[in-house]
Amino acid sequence: MRQQQIDRRGAARRRVDLPNAVEIRVYGDDGPSRPIVTKLVDTSAGGVGVETFTRLRTGTRVSVKANLQSADLALALSGEGLVANSREVGPGRYIIGLELRQVSYARAS
Repeated sequence: MRQQQIDRRGAARRRVDLPNAVEIRVYGDDGPSRPIVTKLVDTSAGGVGVETFTRLRTGTRVSVKANLQSADLALALSGEGLVANSREVGPGRYIIGLELRQVSYARAS
């Protein structure tokens, strides 16, 4: 019997079909660690969903950097946040929900 998954998101997510890489760094005692490259999956007003091969625990503090590009717009995103949720979607593949607490956007050239 399959359990129904409850959606606890505070804001609606929008799927993203652009092949954009998002770099995240996990904060440790010495500051941010090495970069973990992820693929942007979806966005909302308060966060992003990414796919990665690295497991991250809920509550982990991270920094985020991305250059989001489409045919008519390029944005540089940087910020800090927390891992809100993490789930394994295949062998060694994870979808990570990041709640962004501080974020800044700038038009990229």
